[in-house]
Amino acid sequence: MNADIIIEDEMTGKLAPFFELAAGVLSKAVLSGKRIAINYHDDVDGIMSGLVLWKGLKRFCKEREVEFNLDFIQARNVVYRIQDALEDSSHDLVVLSDMGSGEDNYDAVQSLVRKGVNVLVIDHHPLKKVKSVDYVSPFLFSDSPKSSSYCAGFLCFEVMKRLSPENVDLKFFAEIALEGDYSSFRNDAYSKEADVVYYMRSTMRPTLGVFEKTLKSKESVGELALEARDRLEKAYKKLSFDVKSKAIKVVSCRLELNGYPTRAVIANYVKDVYPADMPAVFLFWTDNSITFRANQKALERGFKSFEVIGKIKEEFKNPEITGGGHAAAAGLMFPVGFASVLLRRAVELALEYK
Repeated sequence: MNADIIIEDEMTGKLAPFFELAAGVLSKAVLSGKRIAINYHDDVDGIMSGLVLWKGLKRFCKEREVEFNLDFIQARNVVYRIQDALEDSSHDLVVLSDMGSGEDNYDAVQSLVRKGVNVLVIDHHPLKKVKSVDYVSPFLFSDSPKSSSYCAGFLCFEVMKRLSPENVDLKFFAEIALEGDYSSFRNDAYSKEADVVYYMRSTMRPTLGVFEKTLKSKESVGELALEARDRLEKAYKKLSFDVKSKAIKVVSCRLELNGYPTRAVIANYVKDVYPADMPAVFLFWTDNSITFRANQKALERGFKSFEVIGKIKEEFKNPEITGGGHAAAAGLMFPVGFASVLLRRAVELALEYK
């Protein structure tokens, strides 16, 4: 395998024409002076996908001697909403990275298309296609849970490689994305960098340029990773768990969030360290959210987090109950006051898996 290739398999072969297509869409828009908005999710994968696009397109503009004048927008919400689309509708091209694929995003994306805005989605979540939108997604070819492992940071890296051979150095950020998103292609050599991205995102709200500078400094990464781990371990010791078991063990936990660690960080940590020698599903709840995590044994039983969320949305039919994600990791958002009834239903549905 070439040094600049992270993943080389049948899926990446199928996606190659879509990497080329996306690179063409971006280069044409940049060279034509189009107004471009790039939205990226605010987790590790999303931020790294934003950083890969920012760095790669900035280099492209310098090489072509054109003005670098793109709007980079860290996610306003976990779901791309109608309000977000309204704010972006003055652009000629809207790029959605690590977001934009799921059912909850459908109406907002469709509203952009209806207004004549070109849309490019680079994402690895289960897909509901909008006509006339360009997609870079493994779910174009397979609904297997493994498709989620081709995370957005990796997909953006492959797109940027098509813009310039210089962009092979962006592999570093793609590796952090794979690690931070718990991809099956992850390399734990990048675990400190992934921890630092979440820590910075939660405590500093830095620019993409600051992320880049910090992640390239081993000293800064080492110091911040130690700070992050100390706060995470202290938060874990304060947690209290409620456990119910059938074929699958369901562990629920109330979270009191205050900056770092975030829901996703504490959820990933608990899944890794909580003693569970059987299929286990973890539900972390707040007043307006439930974060799902499932261990490998639960996935082998057929458990899918997004499937439980889909059933809940179908049963309650409330447009303010939103969410989705992967088989192993997902999130449900809802208005305050719904937590107890939705948590109870989530536990019931998880226990139904045989």
